[in-house]
Amino acid sequence: MTWKLRAATVILLCGLTWSQNTPASLVPGKLIPRVTCRADEKQSYALYLPASFAVNRKWPIIYAFDPGGRGAVAVDVIRAAAENYGYIVVGSNNSRNGPQGGGSEAAQAMWLDTALRFPIDENRRYFAGMSGGGRVASSLALSCHTCVAGVISNASGFPAGITPAPDTKFAYFASVGDADLNYFEFLDLRALLDNFKFLYRIRIFPGGHGWAPPEVWNEALNWMDIQAMASGLLARNPARIEKTMAGDLDTARNFEANHQWLAAVREYQSVARNFAGLADTTIARNRLAELEKNEEFMKQEKQEKEDVAHQMRLTSDLLAQMQKISSGLDPAGLVDLRNNIADLKHDADHASRQREKLVLQRALGNLVIQARSRRRRLPQPGMGALPARPSLCRRL
Repeated sequence: MTWKLRAATVILLCGLTWSQNTPASLVPGKLIPRVTCRADEKQSYALYLPASFAVNRKWPIIYAFDPGGRGAVAVDVIRAAAENYGYIVVGSNNSRNGPQGGGSEAAQAMWLDTALRFPIDENRRYFAGMSGGGRVASSLALSCHTCVAGVISNASGFPAGITPAPDTKFAYFASVGDADLNYFEFLDLRALLDNFKFLYRIRIFPGGHGWAPPEVWNEALNWMDIQAMASGLLARNPARIEKTMAGDLDTARNFEANHQWLAAVREYQSVARNFAGLADTTIARNRLAELEKNEEFMKQEKQEKEDVAHQMRLTSDLLAQMQKISSGLDPAGLVDLRNNIADLKHDADHASRQREKLVLQRALGNLVIQARSRRRRLPQPGMGALPARPSLCRRL
């Protein structure tokens, strides 16, 4: 049975079989590290129920996937926003990176178990994840088409080779650190989402590869609520809509004030795209038309593309060297590789310009991830070792 068919079966069960007696151990307002799935005791998830949780209403829910199966880590970073906006959050303790990571099985188990335990709003289910977990979330949403209202992906876009179908309807919120090794992936992601006319928002925050900070999750859940209002899944709140749009316009103006023309254009684009039909977007559309003719905007857009090429140049030779070592073709090259990566880290630590520093950090992060994935195939200690991983890649 395909994921789509299984999801449809579970949807039919929702609201009919959940127990109105929440176990005393599932305390609202408290992170619960492990809830064992009734139908499959090998599967479990971390859980957060809002402090206001009650069984006499239906609740939106987020199914979260950490690349290392750290369900409690995923739920912990989301729970403050979930408390603010009234979401149940569950994080798989089983799903991991890789083709055999078990993401689909974990999703099935959590989906069914939460449907049996809690009064879930069947129209407001969301998948979320970080890095490989974000790709799991996106892949599941694309497979089941209309079974989820939205996806929130941290530090990654869609899985390689998988693109949305023309009838894909879910809202998409993505976030990435400005020093994340996957940062430039989001350039192609923007183009893809624009091409498929997605309702989307991409949020860039200061930091490396990892879960977005709590304040970004507040933004993400508020944004999902706004999109639910637009689609009729949630009652419209004009004051909240206007306040959110005003905040986004202020963000765009701040970018302009700091001569961050590219960021300003993208913020105005987001306002025009995501508030159409909800509020008057004339201010955003007019300012966007002016800025897109701005020479400084064009220069920054060109510079971004040059930064992509720069990062590729920084990593291509070292990745080729790493491949030779892990394949046993150049076992003596490990010392050179170690020194080259150490030099790159030194350059990143001492770069005088922030833009150059970020490019170097992204390149370094890419190399560290590749080194970890090949670690078992590298020569044994005694022939040298890779340098300690840099701080930007501690949260993987």
